Amino acid sequence: MVAPLSGPLAFFEVAGRLLDATVVRLAAPTVTGGAGAPERACVTVGELADDECECGTLYVAIQRTYLSDQPPAEQAGFTAGGVGGGSPCGPAYVVADLAVRVMRCAPSPDGRDLAPTCEALTASARQAESDALMIYTWNT
Repeated sequence: MVAPLSGPLAFFEVAGRLLDATVVRLAAPTVTGGAGAPERACVTVGELADDECECGTLYVAIQRTYLSDQPPAEQAGFTAGGVGGGSPCGPAYVVADLAVRVMRCAPSPDGRDLAPTCEALTASARQAESDALMIYTWNT
């Protein structure tokens, strides 16, 4: 049995467990011929940008946290004492949006050479779809 999480770092703990489980999932043999888990795996916060991409990285991002009485709907207009339609004690839940993302290198021209081969582009597309399938089918 997994111990319940609480405290100020609960969402960080959840993100870490999700990261570890996703590494295991991506490393498993697949029918789609995936390349396995990236060597680099990180928990981070906020929106993920492709700027200065570190190829071959798995991210689990805590994108935002918010209060709610009825997750996933965000509590709107809460003030102390229940004004604005909320509970007099405040929203019952603290909710987090987490994102899982795999970034891998894609074929590109080398210097002034011609475009990548169709075979290289096809293999890259297959890998991207394999990663998405492995994450999507495991988390649903």
